[in-house]
Amino acid sequence: MYNCLEINNLSKSFSNFRLHNISFSLPKGYIMGLIGPNGSGKTTTIKLILNMLKRNSGEIKIMGMDNLADEQRTKSELEVVLAV
Repeated sequence: MYNCLEINNLSKSFSNFRLHNISFSLPKGYIMGLIGPNGSGKTTTIKLILNMLKRNSGEIKIMGMDNLADEQRTKSELEVVLAV
């Protein structure tokens, strides 16, 4: 079994917020939701996965492919549901 999503030491800094060294993986066949208080980095993490924001450091792999080097292929494998 492989991981559909792997995030290793992901970091992003803004003037008033810092996402620092986030790491987790999502195995094939699992469903994941991001839950937390406002301002905890949920939307920032999703935007980094989708390359809507440029990360400061770290690595993101989708289906084993780098989300920057293989952006078109990785996005074709994703389904994202954003609820308001």
